[in-house]
This record gives sequence, structure tokens and C-alpha cells, in this order.
Amino acid sequence: MPIITIDNLNLIISLVSAFIAIAMFVIAYIQTRIQKRNLNLALFNRRYKVYKDSQKLYQEYTNGHISDVTFSHFIDSFHSSELLFPSKSGIYKFLDKVHEYAVSFNGTKRAIQSTDEPTALEMIYEYNREASSNLNCFLKELTKLMKPYIKIN
Repeated sequence: MPIITIDNLNLIISLVSAFIAIAMFVIAYIQTRIQKRNLNLALFNRRYKVYKDSQKLYQEYTNGHISDVTFSHFIDSFHSSELLFPSKSGIYKFLDKVHEYAVSFNGTKRAIQSTDEPTALEMIYEYNREASSNLNCFLKELTKLMKPYIKIN
């Protein structure tokens, strides 16, 4: 039967300590990877909300009227996009134009309903046509701009 000496006891304690240190390192590494994935998922969710709110705005535009609720959600997402996407992506600037066209589209729709003057109606129809033509393809362009950013790494 082996005799437990102080040297053997120190060796056992050193090996156990090394094993614990390695286990702690592995656990910390795994936790770091999990947190990074959680952050990527949270960023994806926020960016995807910008896309979904823009998509909803486009759907309502194609139906002829953008509701106040949808417009409010779009404005929130539009302003969030400045922080969520790099400035070089051009997404914020693009959504700024979409915002401008949507305001014009909704404003002209309301103005058409509130006036009967032929000269004013002609001018309002022209603004409405311009806003509509600018909104026509925005979802396709937005999808192209956002595609590199709407993915989970």
C-alpha cells in the first residue's frame, strides 16, 4: 500500500487545481460564445424589426393608405436604423427618403379629400404621383441594402 507523503499530496493538489483551472477556462469560453450569439440574435431581431416595419408601410402604401399606427412604427424603426446599421450601408439615408415620400403620400391623400379647388387638386395629384412613383420600388431596394445585415452569424 502506497504511503501518502507530503510530496504526493502536493502533486495531487496541484493536479486537481490544474484540472479546476482548465474547467473554469472552458466554462468561461463557452459562456463568452453564448453571450456573443445572444448579442448577435438581439441585433438581428432589432434590424429585422426595421425591415418588417418598412415592409408593413409598403403593404399599406400599395393598399392606398398608410395608417397612423404603421407610420408610427416605421418612424420608430427609421430612427433606430441610424444606430443599428453602419452609416456606410446607406440604410438610414434611404429610409429617410422613404419617410419623406410616405409623409408626402399620406399628406396628399388627406389634402385630396379636403379640397375641391381644381388648381389645388391638380397640384396635389402631381405631388401624389411623385410620392407614389418614389415609393413603388422601395421595398426591393431596401431588401438589397439590408440583405448583408439581416442574417445571424
